[in-house]
Amino acid sequence: MDGFTGHGSGRTPGPLGSSTLVGGRIPGPQRRRPVRVADAKPLSKKTFEMPNPGPGDSGRVRVHAVEWKLFDGGVSPSQVRQGRLANCPLASILAALANTKVGRTRIDNILKAAERHANVETNLSGVLDKLDNDPESPTPKKITSKRYFALTLAKNIETSDAFYTDNVDRDWNLFYMQHNEDRRIENRKDILWPAVIEKAYAVQRGGYDKISESKDLTLAVVWKDIAGKNPDGLKLEDKTDKEILDVVKAAGNVPAVAASRKDSGIETDSSNKLTDDHGYAVLGLQGSKIELYNPWGWKVSVSMKELRKYFELIQFGNP
Repeated sequence: MDGFTGHGSGRTPGPLGSSTLVGGRIPGPQRRRPVRVADAKPLSKKTFEMPNPGPGDSGRVRVHAVEWKLFDGGVSPSQVRQGRLANCPLASILAALANTKVGRTRIDNILKAAERHANVETNLSGVLDKLDNDPESPTPKKITSKRYFALTLAKNIETSDAFYTDNVDRDWNLFYMQHNEDRRIENRKDILWPAVIEKAYAVQRGGYDKISESKDLTLAVVWKDIAGKNPDGLKLEDKTDKEILDVVKAAGNVPAVAASRKDSGIETDSSNKLTDDHGYAVLGLQGSKIELYNPWGWKVSVSMKELRKYFELIQFGNP
């Protein structure tokens, strides 16, 4: 232990050469009494309402306080996992932002000093009738925790660290963003920043049900809400291969999202590689292949021919 033996005649660890007053004084500034627990400033109290769950999810969800870290190392597209909410515009945009330096700066700005400590209560009274209620283990009317998050989207949003989960008491999974049931996702880390942004967006819009399967929340609208600026649009049928590849090659610097066509035959026709009416973050060009990130949790590569066949639009732009 740094050379201190702990024998009875040993010296209290500290700089050599300092004299000790009669009776022995612990080295340190004089005339300063130690801080007592009673002197510490008490945590403030914050109360939040739980936003409504997604459409069709009544009776399928519970609520838990989630203690995951906001970040664990750098931000990357693979950290975004869409979960069981039909909001691929939001998930694909977050992944596209995470793929670029300017986008990561935007995420940092959204979450700058977001984590706050307080005695937090999340009131479940307004959603109790929508939760899975085990008669042998009734759902509490409030969830207590020790932190909340303050974010900046279109406006300043505060929300607690209580999130919807599946109806399992132990080993539960988050139900929406960062849901981790799919075993194809490799090297997962339980980090919370995408789920926090999603929840804040749900609060801003009036509930998770308002950001799922909403015809009003197009890719362009969500892009403006999250990235802060309107994107540029590239309609693939109107552009040359070179014009499309220029946007793909720039995707490592300028966030970009590709939107697949609304055609239920795409999944079968592409041998389950792609799905219809879905947003994919554009990661860049790998050889002759265009690399995409499906926000369900994995990468997929397509040729230019496949991109034109299965996709209709790429939206891009710096936040």
